[in-house]
Amino acid sequence: MGNKKQVFVSYCHADEGALQELLPLLKKYSFVFWHDEDIVGGQKWKHTIEGEIKKSEALLFLLSHKSKKSVECQNEINKAIELKKLIVPVSINVKPQQYPDYLSQIQIINATKGLNEGIAVRVINALIEYGNEKRAVLETRLYLLEGETPDDEAFVRLKIEVVNVEGYGAELNQLE
Repeated sequence: MGNKKQVFVSYCHADEGALQELLPLLKKYSFVFWHDEDIVGGQKWKHTIEGEIKKSEALLFLLSHKSKKSVECQNEINKAIELKKLIVPVSINVKPQQYPDYLSQIQIINATKGLNEGIAVRVINALIEYGNEKRAVLETRLYLLEGETPDDEAFVRLKIEVVNVEGYGAELNQLE
């Protein structure tokens, strides 16, 4: 996987067509999108799914009339919430007035008019923005812990080391 961040994709199998339509649009960006297609025969699938959610930076949820009622999708969302993961819901056929209560506090990307490059860009922007927010929080915590100003050489060196450990090395040049 290298430096690419993993995103867990939660969806209902009845929406496989939408998933197959969206994934090629997303895969050209610097993220790996994991879904249950990667589970091999004999694996304990619930354990595998929990492990993949833990490894993931975020959870992309394909919201449909079927997935909003799916116990497994709800379990995946609950696990992501428990682990404080970013949840990016994309509504493929649910109108805003029909959004489920469990997503009431989360901005939903409306793709009811079709999955296209614009929707993919909105998903990617949400993932990038979340990474930027995490980095800003991390840098603020370092500043407070070290009691140094951002101009101090030790702070800058420590910030770069931690940012690289967190996997943001590729974005570092854009920040400095």
